[in-house]
Amino acid sequence: MASIHGATVNSNRIITLIVILVLMLCAYWFSQNFRIVEREVSTGYDGEATSNSYYAARQFLRRMGYDARTLSTLDLHNQVYGENTTLLYFGNRQNLGEQRSQQLLDWVERGGHLLLTPQNILDADDPEEDAPLDPILDTLEIYAYYSDYEEMDVENEDDTDEWNEEEDDELDLSELTIDGYPTNTFLYSAERLVGTIPGDQTASDMYGVQWLSRALGSGNVSVITDFSPFQNYQLDQHDNAQLLRLVAGIHANQGNVIWLLHDTDMPPLWRLILNSALPVVVSCATILLVWLWGSLFRFGPIVREPEPEQRQLLEHLDAAGYHQRKHAPSKLFSTTQGAVLKKIARLYPQWSTLEYQDKTELLLDQLKLTESGARLVLSKPTEMMPNEFYAAIKTLQTIRKSI
Repeated sequence: MASIHGATVNSNRIITLIVILVLMLCAYWFSQNFRIVEREVSTGYDGEATSNSYYAARQFLRRMGYDARTLSTLDLHNQVYGENTTLLYFGNRQNLGEQRSQQLLDWVERGGHLLLTPQNILDADDPEEDAPLDPILDTLEIYAYYSDYEEMDVENEDDTDEWNEEEDDELDLSELTIDGYPTNTFLYSAERLVGTIPGDQTASDMYGVQWLSRALGSGNVSVITDFSPFQNYQLDQHDNAQLLRLVAGIHANQGNVIWLLHDTDMPPLWRLILNSALPVVVSCATILLVWLWGSLFRFGPIVREPEPEQRQLLEHLDAAGYHQRKHAPSKLFSTTQGAVLKKIARLYPQWSTLEYQDKTELLLDQLKLTESGARLVLSKPTEMMPNEFYAAIKTLQTIRKSI
């Protein structure tokens, strides 16, 4: 017994050592093939940055020493008016209207500084196709046109082919020099500004003028073709932050207020319809007027309701007689036939379970009826001539009494 116990203990120790050795080998293999690595994973924007595309621009301007603030709705009377104040109008100006646009220009003349983008892009081949829908720039006679690639300055045809075949990650950066500082940025809009006059400050690239600044009274109006470099996901690329500091602070000193209007209220539905679908509205209104004009003559005077008509007593009697002749015979036939079948069912309890052929044989063999009589007992009511109806009723009455 002692030797058996000692062998068991030794085998358990060996198994334990083997398990420990396997675990050590697994730990060594794991340490050689796996390691802890820290990796940054983008979780997207958080807080105000999710709804404000120019949140990073505001924070950057604050670090540059400006009093940058955010506007969601333009309030000309309470917030924007004031000298040495800059407004970056990132929002849509469709609902601004001519009156408020003129108020904004009046504010600029009193010392305000305004930066915006063109509201409407024209076709250089047909400039009259779409009238400018931008009261501010229309007043200043500043327009934006789509750039003509064929008129771009390139050294030779090979360079042009190479430019057209570039990969997506090899972007043509626009070098804009503003206030003596060169900046390299990528503008998504292939546009150019026209309408410059002597005294305007401009910055151009291969497409044409991309930034224009014009003095207006004591203030200044600046126009840039594209605001996308100033959005959250673009501000840290290229020289976009430097470009923002130049265009926003060229007429502002540190400590001045810079308003960033990143969104505006949607215009009323009727204004959107009139601005976008005026020909359709005019066509529908014309069709409606034509229909109303034609309907006035087609409808004519109102027709009076007919007076109630009183029937004669003879007409009521005639109708009652017709109804009696039409429906009474079938009802009388069904009643008489039902009385015959009820009497037969009392005599032969199995009658309801029999088939049509068996019922016919029973009537012929047991009750000694004729074939015509049996058919009459089992047939369904049909429309008959008066003499046929009277004969059928008489036959059924005779069969009922003979059973």
